[in-house]
Amino acid sequence: MTVPARSSSPPTGKYAALDTIVRQGFVPIFVRDNLDSRLLVEAAVRGGCRAIEYTCRRSDAATMIPWIKREFPDVVVMAATLVDGTRMQRFLKQHRDAFITVDEAVDLGADALVSFMRFRSETYEKYGEQCVMIPGVATQSEALDQLELGADLIKTIVSSTAGSELVAIAPPVTHHSIPFFVSGGVKADNLENYVKAGVVVTTAGFDVLLAGTDSSDLVDSGRRAIETMITTMQAARAKHQPHFHAAVQAGTPNPLSAGTWFTSQP
Repeated sequence: MTVPARSSSPPTGKYAALDTIVRQGFVPIFVRDNLDSRLLVEAAVRGGCRAIEYTCRRSDAATMIPWIKREFPDVVVMAATLVDGTRMQRFLKQHRDAFITVDEAVDLGADALVSFMRFRSETYEKYGEQCVMIPGVATQSEALDQLELGADLIKTIVSSTAGSELVAIAPPVTHHSIPFFVSGGVKADNLENYVKAGVVVTTAGFDVLLAGTDSSDLVDSGRRAIETMITTMQAARAKHQPHFHAAVQAGTPNPLSAGTWFTSQP
């Protein structure tokens, strides 16, 4: 059987968004806080971001996601903290102010869908060719099931014991194939540990990024914090993931294929 050669042309559609997320390596999260979202978006863009994660726990998500896509059309917006269950979504729409469903997130312009939990097979069928899919898992088997359904990256929370152990244990028993996307207490002084373990993308909320800094100037403080994280991420990749790092720096299409991870991109 002949395996088709991978395309060397620039990615399009969802794969262009996935490419942006993967190359950036570190993604800031707009968490639930009282900070000015517009100033933080400016900080992120000035800090070198072309991909950001916006949690739907923020009451302004329905306003901000389309605003970001309008004002910064080249920025990949990842709608996060989604709950993919028909009954649960109906319940949350009734009992949680400003809750956004998966369908609504897509309609608002989200380029990627992120959850702490799994996505249903029906959701992959509906949006898997349109949006980058990043489900949350707690075990290797859940990761495999989601990748088989159409996941592009696999989210886990490394501030939890289960998530931290999953990142440490899963790579050797899964042949280092799971493209992890991690959050939860990721900082400049521990980020390298996750890259060394084989993580592809790290994330952190502005509550972590701005902790202990002078937030009187959100744009400048946010920019400097993000620049530090992106620089730290690239240095860690160069040290622990040299082939992948070289592919990212060279602009090689589908740089994930330079590593050992499963890649959904043709």
